[in-house]
Amino acid sequence: MGEGVSGQLGAYSAQYSFVSTTKAYYFDNASLKAVIWNPQTMTTTGTIDLTALNIAGHRAQFSGSHPVRVGNELFYGVSFLLQDASGVAAKSVVVVVNVETDVATTIEDTRCNFARDGVLSSDGKIYWATETFASAARFLDETKAGPPCLIRLDPATHTFDDTFLVTLDALINPDTSGDIAGMLEPGATGTTARIRVLDQSTPPAGTTPIAVATGPQWKQWDLTLGDSPTATAVAGSAATNGRSVLQNVGDAIVVPDYFGTSASTALRIATGDNSAKTTVVGQVRAIARVR
Repeated sequence: MGEGVSGQLGAYSAQYSFVSTTKAYYFDNASLKAVIWNPQTMTTTGTIDLTALNIAGHRAQFSGSHPVRVGNELFYGVSFLLQDASGVAAKSVVVVVNVETDVATTIEDTRCNFARDGVLSSDGKIYWATETFASAARFLDETKAGPPCLIRLDPATHTFDDTFLVTLDALINPDTSGDIAGMLEPGATGTTARIRVLDQSTPPAGTTPIAVATGPQWKQWDLTLGDSPTATAVAGSAATNGRSVLQNVGDAIVVPDYFGTSASTALRIATGDNSAKTTVVGQVRAIARVR
């Protein structure tokens, strides 16, 4: 409250980014600032101005996937909803925070919308893909969002690759059009990632982007990164929720997959072999690692 953050701290767990045992950031999309705080003493130590993310007629929303750290910098994806949440802005933005100086800069791409989930590849580039909210908006009304896509950023130069823009539709069943995909997450190796593809064999019951994106009609596909990406359906993949809340437990990313009515959640390790390790009752949205 002392830093101007009011009301409920409604946020993805990824908005709480831990740099060390004594330093962390809370990225607040309401006040458009990053609050710097000490997890050991539970005190705030400053803020970083992020008002550059203010776009008229839209509201900023940080990614549910954790920031990608390269050296002393955090790369965090931001998306922009229309005020009525019926669609998205035609751009993607990455906030870069230097964890030593607490200076933030922004990198913008206007070719691909809602690309807020980032994965660091072994080629040194960070790949970003449209999150499934915007993919669902595109499915319902093509005027509300652009085609789901994949772009990449060079963390060394802070620039997006102008020569690299791939529509996810071109990777999923390349001989057909109209495929809807999104939600990029780390893969089993440094050259792979995973995305979710809408199963259109049964029309989704939802009539809003959030309803379709969170509905249990998405299949998992593996994506090979690089100059010429390819995608392959995960054998035996059960239909799951289109969106997930990735959990950083220190040396791995735990991915909760929600099935059916979200009565159960399968937990898998994104940085491992990507198979489910256990299934628990209920919808798991937060995980804490005790040491």
